[in-house]
Amino acid sequence: MKDRKKLVLAILVSGLIGVAFGYAMGCWRGGTDWSGWLAGTSPFVMAIIIFWIEIIKPWWLKPKILIEFANKEPFCRHATGLVTEGVPDNSASQYHIRIRVQNKGRSLAKRLRGKLADLADETGKSHESFDPVYLHWTSIEAELAYKEQRRAYHFRLSMDYLEPIDLNPGEWDYLDIFATGKKLGDEVKISTTQTPRGCMKDFKMSKTKARYLKITIYGENSEPVTEAYELVWEDTSKYDDIKMSRIEEWRRGTEPSGEKLREGEG
Repeated sequence: MKDRKKLVLAILVSGLIGVAFGYAMGCWRGGTDWSGWLAGTSPFVMAIIIFWIEIIKPWWLKPKILIEFANKEPFCRHATGLVTEGVPDNSASQYHIRIRVQNKGRSLAKRLRGKLADLADETGKSHESFDPVYLHWTSIEAELAYKEQRRAYHFRLSMDYLEPIDLNPGEWDYLDIFATGKKLGDEVKISTTQTPRGCMKDFKMSKTKARYLKITIYGENSEPVTEAYELVWEDTSKYDDIKMSRIEEWRRGTEPSGEKLREGEG
C-alpha cells in the first residue's frame, strides 16, 4: 500500500508539472495552445484515475469489522450439552459468553479468524502458561463422532472447528470466547480445540487470578480489530455470575488505565 501511494503521488506531481508546462507553453506562444494543454493535462487525468483505482476505491469498498458485546442475551447464553472431554450431557448447565462480529463495510470480509491474543492476571501481567489460541465461530458445527468402545457419541473438535468464515456486508456471526458450567466449579473453558500443546486451554479463576483478556479479529482483506476486556466473577458458586466488560487496552505488566466503557459500547 505504501508503494502504491508513492507511485500515485509521483504520477500526480508529474501531472501537475505537465499542466503547468502546458499552460506556460500556451502563454509563451501567445494565447491558448490547446495541444499543450492536452499534453500537460493527460498525466494529471491519468493520475486521478489511478488514484481512484488504487486508493479511493479500495478504501471506499473495504470491509469494516465491528465488535459488539453486552452482559445479556444473546451475547451470553445458557445451554446444556457439551462438558468435559466432549461428552454430551443434557443435565449439564453451561453459560457461554460470545462477542458479535459484524461486517459494516461495503464488500465481502474474507477468512475472518478470532484469536484470544492475551490473558493477564489482576496486575495486568500476562500468564506465562498461556499461548494465544484461535476461537470458534458459532456458525461452524462441531463434528459428532460415534465411539464404539464407549457406545456413546462424542463431539470431535478437529481443526475444522476453528475454520475461518466470510461475512457479506451487513452480516454478522458470534465468536465463542469461553464457557462456564454448573458442574465445573470455577473453571473457565476457552472455546478452542483441546489439542495438547503444553499450554493453558482452561483455567480456574481461584488459581490463575485471570482478570484481563485481549481478543483480535483478523481477516484476509480487512484491518485487524483488537478489544480488551476485564473478567469479573465475584460469586464462583454461581456459574452464570461471570461478567466481561470492555476496557481500554492495557500494557503488559500494568493495570489498565482509564474508565471502563459503557456496557455494550463499541
